[in-house]
Amino acid sequence: MRDELLAGLTRHRLVLETAAEVGVALRLPAGTAATVVAEALVLVEDLPDVLTALEAGTITWPHARVAVQQWQELVDEAPPDALPVDRAVVLVQEMLERAPHVTVAQLRAFAHRRRARLLTDVEERRRRAARKHRTVWVEPAEDGLAWVHALLDAPVARAVEDRVERLAGTVLAAERQRVPDGLQARPGTGPEEREHRSAGEVRADVLADLLLDGELPERSAVPRGIRGRVCVTVPVGILLAPDAAAGWTSSPASGAAAELEGYGPIGAEVARRLAAGAGSWHRLLTHPVSGVVLEHDRSVYAVPADLRRHLRVRDDTCRFPGCRRPAGGADVDHTVAWEDGGTTGAANLAHLCRHHHLVKHQGGTLGQWSVRHVPGPGGARDPGVLEWRSPSGIVRRTVPETAGPEASRVLDPGGPPGGRPGGGRAGHGTGPALPGASAGAPHRTGADDPPPF
Repeated sequence: MRDELLAGLTRHRLVLETAAEVGVALRLPAGTAATVVAEALVLVEDLPDVLTALEAGTITWPHARVAVQQWQELVDEAPPDALPVDRAVVLVQEMLERAPHVTVAQLRAFAHRRRARLLTDVEERRRRAARKHRTVWVEPAEDGLAWVHALLDAPVARAVEDRVERLAGTVLAAERQRVPDGLQARPGTGPEEREHRSAGEVRADVLADLLLDGELPERSAVPRGIRGRVCVTVPVGILLAPDAAAGWTSSPASGAAAELEGYGPIGAEVARRLAAGAGSWHRLLTHPVSGVVLEHDRSVYAVPADLRRHLRVRDDTCRFPGCRRPAGGADVDHTVAWEDGGTTGAANLAHLCRHHHLVKHQGGTLGQWSVRHVPGPGGARDPGVLEWRSPSGIVRRTVPETAGPEASRVLDPGGPPGGRPGGGRAGHGTGPALPGASAGAPHRTGADDPPPF
């Protein structure tokens, strides 16, 4: 009898009625209970493979929830005449392969990029609809403060961030030299507080000056004319698309999408607009299938400007396991130190944020980290696959965040997640460095990766 009643209910009605009972049993608000029931229903009915991986402990609930949310956005919330079920299934399977080896944030970024390639038509429609929700709002905070939120087009937001960062950096440099910056004091900001401002405080004050006055005060030590910059990688197939109105997100020939540095894929129309107004361009040579920037070896220590650009496009973020700090503000590190025979080429270079650069080169209480470049998918010597070993022997591999689903095959270092090559978890204590790896050297501060790194 109960099965017959359930069969007569719509899915929406089933969620609401079940949520009422679940909410009372678990003491959850009605909205939260409905979300929990809806997600459980997707797992059981639509994503059994994800549920199996969750029950086996291969992935965590936050990882599974990313897959559930992607399915809900692409299938459950899609118009009836535009259900991309087959492509959504492919996306979830690719996420399931990647999930055991990455953080939740990295999995979400991977899904964001793959959606741009697998569902170009759907994503373009979603972008156009999403632009109608652009807005600005203020949210009260404690202790006399408030948050200013702005939902903007991604290139605009990145340009705003870049301009604020560059202006704040100039102001901080002037303050270190004790040159008055002339910024107007905001309510509650006295001379004593302004004298010892952190980088975050300076960014906040710069933003306030720009929004209230349009520019920094004329007495400021900051030069005029500093504007926001963005870095966009646009496949030539998008620029040469025969029908610009088609709204292709990716190149129809290769499936490669335009990428906004620090964000991810953007729409083809936006990419073409940015390309038309670009002040300068740099040509990049990439692998025709994987899209990975090809090796550009050098026999000198200093990293040339063109190779540095290659690496920023390839890595996109810090390459330490789990870190997603942007490559634009990170150091370029020689995996095998220059003084140990390491070359200045893509197969021996990777971006590390300053914190993880120090972690790599400074031995801690537990011992030393080591890292090496390893062969990519198919055994090819694709630059960009790194294998890290912690002082206690835990092994993790990382691939560039821009790498495609084929890279998931190289993330397992030969055993269960966390195992060492050959299977099994390494014992405690300081293990030997990986073959062909750099175990780090005493760190010296300064510019990007100074010798002996």
